[in-house]
Amino acid sequence: MPSTQNFSIDFPISGLFYRILHRKNISHIVIETRPDHYRVTFLVSDRFPYNYKSKSYPLFIKTLSEKDAYQVAKELDEFLQTGYELKIWLNGSQIMNYQFIKSIENSKPAL
Repeated sequence: MPSTQNFSIDFPISGLFYRILHRKNISHIVIETRPDHYRVTFLVSDRFPYNYKSKSYPLFIKTLSEKDAYQVAKELDEFLQTGYELKIWLNGSQIMNYQFIKSIENSKPAL
C-alpha cells in the first residue's frame, strides 16, 4: 500500500471536508510557481451526467521546493494511473492531506 502524505494537521478542523477523486476526474496535473512556494495543481471536472454546464476547478497541494512538487506530482500520477483512488481533505481549494485507497472496481475478483 502506498504511503499517506501527512501535513501534520490535527483533525478535525472546522471547514475541512473530504472528497474522493480518481483519474477520470483529473484532466491535468500541473506544477505552479509562487513567490514563496510551489503548488501541484489538479484541474478537476465532474464527469457525465454531473458535468452539465459545469466548469473545471483547480485543487492544489502546497510544497516548499520544486523537487518536492515534482515527486508529489509523479507519485500521484503513477498511483492514479494504476487504479488507486485519491481521498483528499480540503480547506477551500487547498489539499491539506491525501491518502491512496484501492478502487472497488479493481478489487473485484475475476470471473
